[in-house]
Amino acid sequence: MNLRHLIRSNEEDLALAESIVLEAADYRLQTYGQFPGAADGDSLFSCFPAECAEDDRFLFAVVDHKTSVGLLQVARGYPTPDIAHIGLLLLRPQQRHRHIGCQAVEQLAHKLRTWKDVTHMQLGVLTSNTAAIRFWQHCGFVTTASECRETGFLSSGNVMVRALKAKPVCKGGRCEISADHAHARHLAAVMR
Repeated sequence: MNLRHLIRSNEEDLALAESIVLEAADYRLQTYGQFPGAADGDSLFSCFPAECAEDDRFLFAVVDHKTSVGLLQVARGYPTPDIAHIGLLLLRPQQRHRHIGCQAVEQLAHKLRTWKDVTHMQLGVLTSNTAAIRFWQHCGFVTTASECRETGFLSSGNVMVRALKAKPVCKGGRCEISADHAHARHLAAVMR
């Protein structure tokens, strides 16, 4: 498992992003209430908060055994210098529930440890997407704010955070500690 930085000007990278977005149409339907178009793949290269500098915007292909199975969008230093904000983790539907998402998050955490000043990962997840909330908890994230509203989304969202030094609940596809214990331990790590 590895992450490959995608470049917008590379036609193959753009086509890859477009194909994954179209294949994983359920995400766009659940989030925005509409089917994706090919331009939605292109927008992943530029759909970042305005405050995020161009050099701090990243779109990665999630690669498993030389096959691109998903996309991971990250903003470095947003909303504060110590945060890497995960804008999207999108896997092809047939690749879900195979532990690939957890591995991608751990690869990202490994990469982020080399980024100056970054100590935490943060993301937003729709309150209505309970499967995604469970997934991110499984990866060691804890909810730090809930019922956040943003224009264009079908439901409110939760902000979830994980310290880079925190260990995930997930260990090779199985959980070694209870979710309650993990929640308390990771919350303490975030609060340090």
